[in-house]
Amino acid sequence: MPRNNQRTTVSRQELQRLEARLTSLAGRTARQTGDSDELPVDAVDTVNIANDAVTEDKIADGAVTFKKLASGGTTSGGGGNYSSQAETRRSGATTTTEIYYTARPDGDGYAESEVTTSTPAGAVIERTLYYSDKFDADPDTSGDWTAYTTQPADDTAFATAKAALLAGLSDTDGTANTRGTLPVSLKMEHKFATDLLLEDYPGAAAAYSVRKIRDAYTGDAMRVREDGGNTETDIGFDSNGDLDTAAIATHCGSANGYVVTWYDQSGNGNDATQSTTTRQPEIYDGSSVITHNGHPALEANGNYSLLTGRNYSATFSAYLAVYAPSNAEGIIYSGANNTGFAAIINFSTVYRLQIYSGTNLLYQPAGTAPSHNLLSTVHNGTSSSIHNRGILRASGDAGTDSPTNMSLFGRDLYGPRTTCSLHEIIFYESDHSANRAGVESNINDYYSIY
Repeated sequence: MPRNNQRTTVSRQELQRLEARLTSLAGRTARQTGDSDELPVDAVDTVNIANDAVTEDKIADGAVTFKKLASGGTTSGGGGNYSSQAETRRSGATTTTEIYYTARPDGDGYAESEVTTSTPAGAVIERTLYYSDKFDADPDTSGDWTAYTTQPADDTAFATAKAALLAGLSDTDGTANTRGTLPVSLKMEHKFATDLLLEDYPGAAAAYSVRKIRDAYTGDAMRVREDGGNTETDIGFDSNGDLDTAAIATHCGSANGYVVTWYDQSGNGNDATQSTTTRQPEIYDGSSVITHNGHPALEANGNYSLLTGRNYSATFSAYLAVYAPSNAEGIIYSGANNTGFAAIINFSTVYRLQIYSGTNLLYQPAGTAPSHNLLSTVHNGTSSSIHNRGILRASGDAGTDSPTNMSLFGRDLYGPRTTCSLHEIIFYESDHSANRAGVESNINDYYSIY
């Protein structure tokens, strides 16, 4: 870009004189410095000169160099002076970087390497475009980079995403915000990603899980207390998006581990927490993380509850991945005074699923419940339904009460308790009937419940 708003236009009568001058200067410079890359006459881009893309001002102040003219470096994606530096930045980035471009008035550099590995089953390709107002910007310094306003859709082809990235060099492109201004650096990152539950079905009021279920969520999974010294620490997710069980084992050692807070991944800050140590559900038994069907679970043994302090409307939906042993009983989520609760009661001879929101909706067949359950409850103030393992178990009216002071595992501070275990629970403050099958499929695919 010119350093001021004035330009000297090169007329067609002066083209031959200007070309000769550039060639002469290039040859003289090469002889003086020993540079063997002497410029032939045809190295000058006469088209660019003719259309005023190159001006005498730009040549005089070094905005265009001989090497740039020779290599076509004045065009986006040209080789320029800094190709090796660009490749060093690209290949050395922590994240998989397919394209790296950088430019300043004395040169530019471009490097690319398309990822050709087959997309893993169930995953999509995410290509993300960034710009920086620095030359030779470090790809790993996140504060130096800004994401393009418009990003490629999932599985966008390399060439299409590349064109969108380089459009950021245009003076008229409004999505990249670079608008052709130097200095500038661009990069395109690549990753394989599995669509997470709350990306496919957004809008949850609260969401608790032993896996990461929202890509934009950057917090931890839970806060764990070890009962040897009663120290607490936050536990996040591993590189696969699963609960970091190794971190729990390191923290707890030979002590038992209990969940102080189960963090809300919805983005609404409705964390479920319990400060009374005797009411905290267990996650680690002194030697290993508690699991059911191969997945971590918060285990309650009768007197536990995690409080959210959240009040819900009379229209709500919930999805629960639950483990219920043969002698299980109790409430899985509830409000004060049993308003808006869902329960699994599974004695040796009684199998019961129910919702209560002023009126009880009950499913009670003969026999015992399966140990692993995916319970879906929908209540809209006039009608309710209970599904378990993808099958409708009961429908009707469960009343019009609104759940208040919602808690997990038990009714507020008092009343019935549960001996079930939870992997995941998600609340929507809406009638989510239309999405029920999709949410259940996502949960079942992960936990292999049925």
